[in-house]
Amino acid sequence: MNRAEMASNHDILEQLSSAPDLRMRALKGQVEEELLIRLGAKREVIEIHPHILISRPERSKTYVSLKYSRTVPPAKEAPNPTQNPWIVADQALRQMSNFSRRGPRDFILPNLVKPSCPARTLVIPALDEEYFARRSVPPIRSQNPWVVADQALRQMSNFSRRGPRDFILPNLVKPSCPARTLVIPAIDEEYFARRAAAHSRLSQLLGQWTEYESLVLRRPPTRVRTATESVSSSQASIDHVVQGDGQAGVLRQLRVIREQGQQGAGGPGSSQKVDILLSHTIQISIVVARKTRNKWAGMASEALLHIKACHMRLPADMPRSELRIYVSSTPDLREEREFLEEVAYPKLREFSEKLGLNCHVVDMRNGAGTLDNSIQTFHLIEKELRACKALSIGPYFVSLLGHKSREAGLPGFFPKAVYELLRETLVREHILGVDAFDEVYRLDSNRAPPVYVKQRIQILEEYQSPEQVEKTLMKALKEAVKVIRNSGSNFPEVDFYRWSALVKEHEEGLLSGYSPLTDSLCFMMDAHQAEVDPGSHAKPIQRLRHAVFRHFRRFSANANLINFKSGKKTLAYLRSMSDTFIAGVASLLKTQIRQRDYSLPQQLTEGSEAVQHVRLALTAAHDSMDNSVAVNQVREILDTGSAGCRVIAVLGAPGSAKTTIACQVARASVLWEPRRRVVTRCVGSTLRSSSLYRVLESLINQLGVIYNCQVRLEKDALLQDVVSDFCDLIRSVGESHLLAGGLLIVLDQIDRLPDLEARFVTSILNSLPQGVVLLLTCQSQSHVVNVLKSHPTVMIIFRTFMDTKEVGRYIKGSLNSESRVATDDQYATALGALPHEPAPVYSQMLYHIIKWWPSAYLPDIPSFSGDPEEDLAAFLVSVESGLGEAFSRYALSLLASARHGLADQELLHLLSKDAHLLTEIEAEQQEHVSFVEGFPYQLQLSGFIDRLGMFLSTIKIEGESVYQLTSEPLRAAISQRYMNDDFFYSIHQKLANFFQFIRRGLLLSSKDISEQRHRQLSKYHWRTLRCVPYHLCHISPDTALVWEQLKQKVFFNFSWLVNAVYSGFLPDLLDDIAYALETVSLDPDIQYLQQLLIQVGTSIP
Repeated sequence: MNRAEMASNHDILEQLSSAPDLRMRALKGQVEEELLIRLGAKREVIEIHPHILISRPERSKTYVSLKYSRTVPPAKEAPNPTQNPWIVADQALRQMSNFSRRGPRDFILPNLVKPSCPARTLVIPALDEEYFARRSVPPIRSQNPWVVADQALRQMSNFSRRGPRDFILPNLVKPSCPARTLVIPAIDEEYFARRAAAHSRLSQLLGQWTEYESLVLRRPPTRVRTATESVSSSQASIDHVVQGDGQAGVLRQLRVIREQGQQGAGGPGSSQKVDILLSHTIQISIVVARKTRNKWAGMASEALLHIKACHMRLPADMPRSELRIYVSSTPDLREEREFLEEVAYPKLREFSEKLGLNCHVVDMRNGAGTLDNSIQTFHLIEKELRACKALSIGPYFVSLLGHKSREAGLPGFFPKAVYELLRETLVREHILGVDAFDEVYRLDSNRAPPVYVKQRIQILEEYQSPEQVEKTLMKALKEAVKVIRNSGSNFPEVDFYRWSALVKEHEEGLLSGYSPLTDSLCFMMDAHQAEVDPGSHAKPIQRLRHAVFRHFRRFSANANLINFKSGKKTLAYLRSMSDTFIAGVASLLKTQIRQRDYSLPQQLTEGSEAVQHVRLALTAAHDSMDNSVAVNQVREILDTGSAGCRVIAVLGAPGSAKTTIACQVARASVLWEPRRRVVTRCVGSTLRSSSLYRVLESLINQLGVIYNCQVRLEKDALLQDVVSDFCDLIRSVGESHLLAGGLLIVLDQIDRLPDLEARFVTSILNSLPQGVVLLLTCQSQSHVVNVLKSHPTVMIIFRTFMDTKEVGRYIKGSLNSESRVATDDQYATALGALPHEPAPVYSQMLYHIIKWWPSAYLPDIPSFSGDPEEDLAAFLVSVESGLGEAFSRYALSLLASARHGLADQELLHLLSKDAHLLTEIEAEQQEHVSFVEGFPYQLQLSGFIDRLGMFLSTIKIEGESVYQLTSEPLRAAISQRYMNDDFFYSIHQKLANFFQFIRRGLLLSSKDISEQRHRQLSKYHWRTLRCVPYHLCHISPDTALVWEQLKQKVFFNFSWLVNAVYSGFLPDLLDDIAYALETVSLDPDIQYLQQLLIQVGTSIP
């Protein structure tokens, strides 16, 4: 190493060994501190300069905060007269020293004195002697009493607008006080007129104390009468029963008057009638809401649900529990719709889950892009919009309106009168296309009223292709419509505007409503162009845009009409629309949640459980099947208590209308005896009806609320203990003479209880006192039938079959309720296929088959064998013919295999994300179908739910509407027809994966559980905890593989076990373990886990 290198090394060592620069040290410290703050290891401290603290402005002494001026609507504020007139109730007034010392009136009334003015005499009741003594104080003269001299008073908006006196003086009026005469100079004519009017109104109102009491202590009305003086005598009064929605009757009258006005029959005052009826509708809804809310004020919501459920009533103010949005769009906004589906909808579902809501977006163009104008499509649009209006707690309709609409095409149907008018015009004007018009549209007289339905276009004579037939017919219809409209004919239905599915969506979902500010959202391209009326001869899309724009402006909902410019569709533009969509829906949703006081725990209580069973019972009771003989037998027992009968058992084979009989009895029993209490449970349908333990637990809670009995169940109580507690409760209620009117307990399908034993049934039957009647339904082959037959207090009603006339009456009644009929030949063909002794399930099956027959259709139905599981194959064939074999197979198999049903969005996800289903559909249609777009999943799913009809029931589980198959014979027929070994295992594997990874619920972490967080939301994942182990038991014939999956994902998963125990589902977990040991095989490790959980169950808090 030379000398130069040694010198350089020496300099480097000297620099490293020297002390660091102070500036570098400070920078290093700042960087370290900022890093610790960013990592969250240190809290940021903000220092404020002393000069800023010293020079902070002080609040002036005359300052009045605007936050104190609060305006409460009169509908929400009960009258509360001030007891002491010298106590100022307004917080803003108390801030002003002169008011707080002397009271408000002494500051105001002296300003009225003006000696130069003529005087008038007014009668003012004497309330306060001290006040009138102070009244003689020399006045402070003021030229104009409405000019407030005090600066603090001028800051208050209500005083500066109306003047202070009208706000205070009316409170001095009381009819019971002696009156004296005072001379007050007349300064302001308007003031004295308003004051005298207020005095006369209050005197007239308070003069009748009974009327005053009826207004203060409101009671829910049984009937409300609305009248309009300007309407003619035939429409002078409209009576409607207030059940749930008080606006239903008046809204129907609004639709009728609107239709008459459109047809020219409403007269010149139709718009005035609509306005009057609309105002009456709003007043009625407010009054009904007040009366219902005030009557039950002070009563706990949980007790209120139990009490209404025991009277077979559904609470009208029950908050909605899901977000269900119908989305309509034009074809030129397809990119926007697809981007919303991929980006916005998942974010909206995540946002809803945080609020405890289930989100479902109904897009009928999902997978299709466009909609046809068929009569079936119009029916499904109406059905989905009704569901969105009834179930959604937030906005239910979102529109994406562009400039183009290619959905017009040929109309899908014509009413009979419209068809005859069009054909007459074509013939009279010699327009080419009459032969094509007759061939394409055929009469369907099975619909009420009859309609002409479009058929599949085929090649006709003088036409080269179906496209030429459609083109010629479209041209002919345009000319015929033009001729009819120019002639002044009064047929508004003759218009291409009303023959479009897009217009149908907006008329049903948006234009027919009166609250677009809270229920709707519209994205309109170039909305300023829709402000001008295009006229009746413009294109349908232009008329629709103007109608939507005018509707939002009429109801002052311009904030919900979002304008966006047409141009190049960039990624930034699509993201902006997605963010606006999420922000708009979230804002409306939060507003509705605050107004409706929605709470997720309210959907998971015992009260909501009882309400769900009442809803199921009322739905099943609406069946038009004639069960009058069995119902009358039960009524005789309830009214007379003949022969000491306290138990009624309805037995029969599957599909023998046992559930219908029980539900009809439950609904009618409260009408026979209004004081009777009815408690009903549909076993296996809800959270607390899957086992005998849960059923008895919910019954004990409801009966304890109804009869005010304090019953506490121990957390470590076994099934035997729960049975004993239930028997003791029933005896104590009977001994204390609380059964005024009697008690009816309805338990439907008790054979579905896995832990039901004969000894438990005997204990319950022996404990029933006088006045308590137990109504049970079960199959004839159940293991508890012998116990029921041998007990002396049990009466057996055996429902076996129906005769042909009863089946015919049931089919005709059900068709009439759906505005359908059938020809005599069709009735004869259907009834001729019945077996000798048909079960009631055959009537439901034939109804669902005949419902879809046109009048010109007469199929050949093979004779039924008498076995419902085998004969229901005819119904499955009819579903396949309407929806396709592959789609029907997958959808029916998923519904039949699901343990606790599936919701709309769950079925849609399982069907649309299945590549095997798409492959089978492609092979069935013999054409390529895109995996992303190309198959109308939502439209097919809506048609599928509509075709199943009475075989499906809708129940709310965890606040979500879930579909369940109610017919056990249909479930067996689906398994026999579709569920072979490989397909059976694949369906259960898909359901297990879906509930484990997609529909997880609110599974809590160990930290949340240790900190006792989200305790009230722990039951939200009940379906996940119950469905995953059930479906994993059926994923493979290999026992080792099944146990491996069960241990890994459920039984040896510590997080799973902790969630089940923390949520209070330990008995359900033990039931799942017992089911797995019985279904799969015995396993020593699982048996040890079972014994361990039983032993430690007593020590779990």
